[in-house]
Amino acid sequence: RRLELKDARAGNFSFHRDYVTPSYTTAKPGEAEALDLMMKIAASGSTSRLYKKLVVEEGVASSAGGDFSGSGLDTGTLSIYAVANDGVPLSKVEESVDAVLADVAKNGVTEKELERAKNSYIADYIYESDNQATLARRYGWNLAVGRTIKDIESWPEAISKVTVGDIKKVAAQYLDIKGSVTGYLMPDKSGVASRAAPEAPAPASSVVR
Repeated sequence: RRLELKDARAGNFSFHRDYVTPSYTTAKPGEAEALDLMMKIAASGSTSRLYKKLVVEEGVASSAGGDFSGSGLDTGTLSIYAVANDGVPLSKVEESVDAVLADVAKNGVTEKELERAKNSYIADYIYESDNQATLARRYGWNLAVGRTIKDIESWPEAISKVTVGDIKKVAAQYLDIKGSVTGYLMPDKSGVASRAAPEAPAPASSVVR
């Protein structure tokens, strides 16, 4: 599915896509961890494949990235975005995004990329354990969607077991355009969307009579 949104508040043309996946709750063993690591390699940060191709090498985007959201009760989401550089059509940005994702689906990732992604995630897990607020969120959302203490505390071990073959498998299965929604966000210069909103009515009196 595809959609286009025009808004006067949008400063730049941007591309967005979400793919439907299982969540950590509904995925097969090791599947969600593989999706997490795949997106870490493909789209997370300035060392990701997506950023390096679109921003550094081709210069079609000023920023690009994405992640895996697996905290839902039933489904998860692979999210991708890219903000076009001035004068670059969104169709060109989308073409470059598709090339990166197609390469991951066809050829997978390297052992070096996977090892670096695992080390980063496991280090984050350890360091974040010093923060009480982070611990509350970690245990809270897992327990809220039916996962167990064992699931939470064995996550680093589950991450460490993911192979390049596991990532290639989930990439081929879930980076399927038929299971996605693609959106273009475009600045609206027509003036229609920039009209001032009508003034809100004054609140009713709160005095009890």
